[in-house]
Amino acid sequence: RNTNLQIDGHIRGTINNLRGNDVEINLADGTSLAGNFTSRNLAVKQEEFLTLDLKNFTTRVRTLRQLIPNFNPPANFDKLGRLAFDGSFIGFFVDFVANGNLRTDLGRASMDMQMVLTEGAQRARYSGNLNLADFDLGGWTNNPTFGLVNFNSKVEDGFGLTGDLASAKLTAAIESITIKDYTYENATITGQLNKNFFNGDMSIKDENIDFAFTGEIDFTDSIPKFDFNAELNRLALQPLNLSTADLVLQGDIELKLRNTQFSKMDGDVSLANIKLTKNKEEEYEIEYIRAFTFFDQNGEKVFRLDSDIARGEIRGAYDLNELPASLQLFLLRNYPGF
Repeated sequence: RNTNLQIDGHIRGTINNLRGNDVEINLADGTSLAGNFTSRNLAVKQEEFLTLDLKNFTTRVRTLRQLIPNFNPPANFDKLGRLAFDGSFIGFFVDFVANGNLRTDLGRASMDMQMVLTEGAQRARYSGNLNLADFDLGGWTNNPTFGLVNFNSKVEDGFGLTGDLASAKLTAAIESITIKDYTYENATITGQLNKNFFNGDMSIKDENIDFAFTGEIDFTDSIPKFDFNAELNRLALQPLNLSTADLVLQGDIELKLRNTQFSKMDGDVSLANIKLTKNKEEEYEIEYIRAFTFFDQNGEKVFRLDSDIARGEIRGAYDLNELPASLQLFLLRNYPGF
């Protein structure tokens, strides 16, 4: 509406039921479409039906918001920039099946997906397959910790396109993902995503990390919760850019915690069969470590450690994040020689 269209091709039928062959459509904002189509009820609101065989469709998300009723995805979709799609589309504007290949400014995708938007993007229903190739996850999330990702995924019973409502059954094989300048390979994820709650399994195995996880991660409330078991066969910290020292860890982990801030955290962590290798020569073995953190009835913070090599308890008003620096300062003042 209120814009100029340039149309070429062979078009026949009534306005309400058009067919087109070798059609090219261009909008003033650079949006262009080339292919064949059939349609019906184009003049009947919410009953518009379209079948497209697209040789090329080039546009941007801001144009799609204007073209598709009730289509208003989150703002980071605009970061995709110029969209170039070839494939097919069949259905209503708010209830369709699409498959094909998509090229964006952040990477490439191929898809075979059904989506229902009759209740808007927040309550969208969807299922299908989505594959990403060299997709810039850091640009998408505005988080420089992440880099490129390549993965194949299957989504079933999807609902909602925003974090506060999204839920789906998810199966994904991550061929590669870059985090903190290290590229992880051969990761798999299966589970149920419900809003900001994930319950499932994850495993990854390459030369520097061999890790299997099963459990729950819950970000639905303001205070996140973690409840999972993990089998850590190998974690080389230095090549993963997690430590400047040459350290390799292995062991079994059982974790039940609330919150991500040490000073406010409560719960327990159990480690067993721990082995630490330093500089490929020094080896340290610990049978078990159990750590508990909670607040007592007086509101004091309690941190308790139980292990085959050490036992202890810290109780009082303190911030665990600041404790190492405080302890170092105490030793410096009272035992400067040490």
